[in-house]
Amino acid sequence: MTFSAVTTGGNITTDYEWEDSTNTGIADFTKSGTRTAGQGFIFRQDDEGGALQNVMTFVNTEYCFHKLRTWALNITTDDTNSTNLPWRDKVGIPNWRAAVDTGDGIYYIDDVDENNPILRIVSYDNQAISIIPIPISEERLNLSGYLFDKAACIEWNDYILFACRTSDSTINNRVIAYNKVWKSFDFLNIFVS
Repeated sequence: MTFSAVTTGGNITTDYEWEDSTNTGIADFTKSGTRTAGQGFIFRQDDEGGALQNVMTFVNTEYCFHKLRTWALNITTDDTNSTNLPWRDKVGIPNWRAAVDTGDGIYYIDDVDENNPILRIVSYDNQAISIIPIPISEERLNLSGYLFDKAACIEWNDYILFACRTSDSTINNRVIAYNKVWKSFDFLNIFVS
């Protein structure tokens, strides 16, 4: 709309298009008496796990990482059934960037116990029977001198990079580089988020 001149005393009017996203829009979670495929649904996960941080996928399961608890959400391929159950208590991530899903599993920073943070992977156990959180740093690294509240994780070639900060820094100033092949760690003095 272009106004070439505005005069005093005259009204300028316009029309608006109003959308109610809760009525057949993206925020419409209504369903029939018995939910059918494609209808909205709510999966509640508000049982003392803290704020939802991120959702990561491994073997057709959505792992919903909260600050203090992780839930496992499974939805059938035809969207006719689902399960939404607490998966692990005291397994969580400090922020939405503190995990990365890979072909090997979900690597993440678990700092539920801030005095003893642990780098873990959600993957199969040794017998490939069940999926569990496996520590990758617990016995080899003391991470108590690092803060992970602004942490970030990415996969880069054979590495998982965990960005964190020392207690005297306000920004991430260290990268823990985990080599997936050699199962080794390097600490790099790099400022990154």
